[in-house]
Amino acid sequence: MLSPKPVSHTNMEEIRDYFKYADKHMSLAQFSTTYLWRHSTGLLYDIQDDFLYLFEKNYNYAAPLPLGNGDIYKALEKVKEFKQSVCGNNLVYCIGEDKVKLFEDKYEVNELTDFFEYVYLTEDLINLSGRKFHGKRNHLNQFVSNNRYTYERITASDIPLVMNLLDQWSRKKKYSVNLDVEKKAIYEILNYDIGVDYRAGAILTDNKVVAFAIGEQISDDMACVYFEKADTDIKGSYAVINNEFVKNEFSHLLYINRQEDLGISGLKKAKESYNPVFKVKNYFMKL
Repeated sequence: MLSPKPVSHTNMEEIRDYFKYADKHMSLAQFSTTYLWRHSTGLLYDIQDDFLYLFEKNYNYAAPLPLGNGDIYKALEKVKEFKQSVCGNNLVYCIGEDKVKLFEDKYEVNELTDFFEYVYLTEDLINLSGRKFHGKRNHLNQFVSNNRYTYERITASDIPLVMNLLDQWSRKKKYSVNLDVEKKAIYEILNYDIGVDYRAGAILTDNKVVAFAIGEQISDDMACVYFEKADTDIKGSYAVINNEFVKNEFSHLLYINRQEDLGISGLKKAKESYNPVFKVKNYFMKL
């Protein structure tokens, strides 16, 4: 039987290589997302028979699809056996659209719509051309007209300024455990080497960070923006970091993944406003 243990910086190298089997366009399935949010999920892992098994203890042992290159049905039976032994739920998620046919005759498979990820053309986010981006151009131009700013890649000396902005941003939100975990994740990726070739950029005015973004190229044609924060008291601050970050870091790629809306109406409206060209669909199944 599986005997999962906590994921930490001491064993991250052991699991990283298995993520080559993950859906290449799904942000939620990437090593970076999985590892950085481990404190929130209570992430556990085991490796058996060339498969990586992951379980989220804090979510009643919900499990992403096992990652490996063997008999996936046998792997899922191991997942089911372990879940039953700990009275966990029977859910497996992070199933890409191309995998649905493998499982739909054996298991109940459903769309995880709150975790569909919004994907945009890179050139759209850079150029903001046409009537559909009229409002976004106005927001961007308003910031450019009213502020003297620079875009800079975040260095060690900028990290305190980034964290100051994050503290300021957090104080305007109702406190939640997830906000605290997100802050820890941002601090970790900026301060420690977790083996991720990420990009981090900031908008500075008067030696102050007013917006920042962190992302990573996740496939040969797509990057994902993991974190993006801005000073909401400055009009157009989100528009400028969105534009400058993609332009400076990922202009060579075709697509930008800006992750899911979590079923939050305001987040859904914001993501739809940038005119996604498609969504990366996420499915879950009951074992």
